[in-house]
Amino acid sequence: MASHQDLNHWTGILMVCLMIIALPSCQADLYEGITSIQSLNNDTIDRILVKSNRCWMVQFYSSWCGHCQSFAPTYIGLAEDVAGWKSVVALAAVDCSDVRNVPVCRRHHVDEFPTFKLVNFMSSNLPSTAIVYKGKRTIYSMRRAMVDHVVKQPWNPPISWINFIKFEHFRGFISKMSPKHHAAIVIFEDTKSYLGRELALDLVSNEEMIVFRVDRNKKTLIQKFHVIDYPSVYFLKRNSKIVKIAVKSNSSRKLYVKSFKNMGLISSFKLSNSVNQKKTELHNHHLPSVSAKFTLQNVLPNYAPPVNIIDLDSALVFAFRRELCLKSTLDKNETLALRNFVMVLSKCYPGSPKRMQFFQLFYKWMNKNEHLNRLSTERITKFIDHVPFKNASLPKKIIWSKCTGSQSHLRGYPCGLWTLFHTLMVQNCRSHFGGPMDRRKILYTIHGFVQYFFSCQKCRHHFMKEAKTIRSSVKTNDDAILWLWRAHNKANLRLKDDKSSDPEFPKIQFPPLYLCPTCRLPSRSYNDTVIKWKEKNVLKFLKKFYNDIEYNKNEAEMPLQVNYVRAPTSLNVIKIGWDVSLMNTTDISFCIVMYLTVRTLLFNSDRFNKVIVQSQLNDITFFKSRYPMNVYTTHHTI
Repeated sequence: MASHQDLNHWTGILMVCLMIIALPSCQADLYEGITSIQSLNNDTIDRILVKSNRCWMVQFYSSWCGHCQSFAPTYIGLAEDVAGWKSVVALAAVDCSDVRNVPVCRRHHVDEFPTFKLVNFMSSNLPSTAIVYKGKRTIYSMRRAMVDHVVKQPWNPPISWINFIKFEHFRGFISKMSPKHHAAIVIFEDTKSYLGRELALDLVSNEEMIVFRVDRNKKTLIQKFHVIDYPSVYFLKRNSKIVKIAVKSNSSRKLYVKSFKNMGLISSFKLSNSVNQKKTELHNHHLPSVSAKFTLQNVLPNYAPPVNIIDLDSALVFAFRRELCLKSTLDKNETLALRNFVMVLSKCYPGSPKRMQFFQLFYKWMNKNEHLNRLSTERITKFIDHVPFKNASLPKKIIWSKCTGSQSHLRGYPCGLWTLFHTLMVQNCRSHFGGPMDRRKILYTIHGFVQYFFSCQKCRHHFMKEAKTIRSSVKTNDDAILWLWRAHNKANLRLKDDKSSDPEFPKIQFPPLYLCPTCRLPSRSYNDTVIKWKEKNVLKFLKKFYNDIEYNKNEAEMPLQVNYVRAPTSLNVIKIGWDVSLMNTTDISFCIVMYLTVRTLLFNSDRFNKVIVQSQLNDITFFKSRYPMNVYTTHHTI
C-alpha cells in the first residue's frame, strides 16, 4: 500500500496531468479572428493594397516583440472604433516574425517594431509612397492621423465632406443632393475641428445620406439654421423641417454616434471608451486565460532546468536568419557591430565543434568585408547558407526548449537572447593574443548588437538608456557580469505586469531566494523592489548557473527524447514542463481517473488543503535533495 507521502507526491503529479489536458491551445498571430483588421502576408499584400480603392493603415509587427503584444489591444480598439470607416480607410497587419514575411518586411524597409504605414488611395508603388506614421500610439492620435491621410487623397469622384462648403445659401444643400440622397447631415464647426470629418466617416456606409461641413463664418447659413454654439449638427430631410441633433455643446463624437444609431442612420459598431485612452481593456485574446493558482510553479515550484544549448542555437538562428535579414544593407557602423558580435561568438560561444567552426569562418569572412560602406544582407545570407566547409553550419530550425512559452508568441527569442548574453558573459574565453578576453569588451559588443539589430523599438530604447551607465559603472570583468544582471532584473521589474508577460512564467527578480539563499540580505519584505543583494554571492551564482549547460547528442541541433520542447500543436496542449507528446491516450486517461479518485477521497476533509501544501513542500525537498544545483528555475521569463 502506498504511503501517505507517496500519495501527496502523486497528487501533485496528477494535478499537472489534468492541467495539461485543460489548458487551451495557443496561436501566434496577434490579430487572428479580428475581422476588422486585415492580416496580410508576402503573397497577399500587393494584391490587396496595390491600386486599392481605399486608404490603409498597416502595422508591421513581430509576434515575439513584447511592445507589439502590449499594443495589440490598443490596435484592436482602434479597429473597432473606426469599423464604420472601412470603405474609405481600413486597418491591416503583417507579422514580420513569420519567416515567409521577411521579404515583404525588408522590401518595405521595416527593421523595427512596431512600424505603422499609411497607404494612399490607388497606390501603385507601396514601398516608395507609403507614409510612416510617427505620432503617438493612442486611439485618439492614430484616428486623427487616418482622417488627415484621407483628406489628402485625390478622391474621384470628390467626397462632399472633405472640405467646407463654398455656397452661401440654403438652396445650395438641395442642389448638391442627388436623387439617391434622402437626407443630409449638416455640421457647423471650427476649421481645426475633427468632429465633422469623423462623423462623416462614421456615416459613409449610409449611401442615402450626404454630409456637409460648414465653417462657422458662414453668417447667412448660421442664421438660417439658428446656430448658437459649436459644433452643432443638424438633420435635413427633403421637404421636411431642419432638426437639430440634441446633444450638449462640445460633446464627443461618441454621443453623436449614439444619436445617429437611435435615429437609424448608421449600423451598430463599437467606439473606444475614451478618445484619449492609451490602452484598452478590450479582450486580450492573445493571452491565455489560466488561473494563477493552477500553474506548474505552484504544483512543482522547483521543477525547472538549467541552460540548454538548444535555446542558444535558436536565438542565433533567429538573429541571423530573420532579424538580420529585415535590413537590405548594413552601413559601416552596423557592419562593424555585426563583425564584433561574430568575433565574440567565435571565441566564447559554448557550442558544438561544428558551430564553433562556423563562427570562426564567419568572422574571417566579416573581416574581409568590414571595409565596405554598404554590405548586402543577401551576401551574408548566402554565406550562412553555403559555408565552404561541410563540418561548419548554423541550424535552420528554431526549437525553443527552456525558453518555450505557454503560447508560441510568448518568451522565445527575447528569452533566448538574454540567456545567450548572460552565457557569453561568464565564459572563460581567450582573446586573439591568448590571454583571457576582457568581459567589458563582450558587454560593449552586446550593446552594439542590441543597438543595431534588436528590432523591438521600446525594448531597445530602454536597453540603450540603461547602457549609458556602462562607462561609469563597469570597471572590471565582474562589473560587466553584474551590470547585465542588474539591467535584466530592471527589465523584469518594469515588465512584470505588462500584457506581454507570460502568466505561466511570471517575471521575477533573479535569483529567487530558494535558489540562492545567500544572495540576499535578510528581509521581512516580499516586495521585489526593495531586495538588498549580496553581489559577491550573486556573482558566484551567475558564473555557475550560466556555465551549467545542457547539451544534446546530435550536436545540439535536436532535443533529447525527454526535454522541454513544445508539444505538437495537433495535440491541443501547451508545454508546461514535460514533452506531453510522450503521453498517449491511456496515460492521460489514467491521470484523470487517478486524480478524480484521490480528490474524492480527500475533498471533504480538512486534510485536503494540507495534503496539497505538504505535497509542494515534499516536491521542493525531493528535487533539492536529488538535484542540489543541477535544477534551476527559468528566471528570465521575457
